[in-house]
Amino acid sequence: MNQLNALRDGALSGILVGTGSFFIKIALESIEINIQMLLNLLLNPFTWLAVIFATLGFVLLQRSMHSTAVSLTIPIMGGVGIVFPIILSVIFLSETLTTLHIIGIVLIITGTFSLGLLQNRKS
Repeated sequence: MNQLNALRDGALSGILVGTGSFFIKIALESIEINIQMLLNLLLNPFTWLAVIFATLGFVLLQRSMHSTAVSLTIPIMGGVGIVFPIILSVIFLSETLTTLHIIGIVLIITGTFSLGLLQNRKS
């Protein structure tokens, strides 16, 4: 696998893990913490979607780390994994973004791409 494919897998793993985080947010939205909560959580389809997406994301992350530098793969996955559920929450849960949120997202994206550019210069 070449480096571009490995980076793609790292970004996809971030999207999948981020989507899993989004689904677990929905699953936990109206649940109180007790024994009944565990049963409700296990029966909630969003919990299982979160497990599936997070597992697929983890597998892609491992594949990506096997083929390229961990110092590049993890920040890409982390950056995408943070930004993607925020975007999903804005679109599907009608959450609002403040100026500070937008600045943070821009900084995360800028940092992620900067790492990619620095790694390409080293190669």
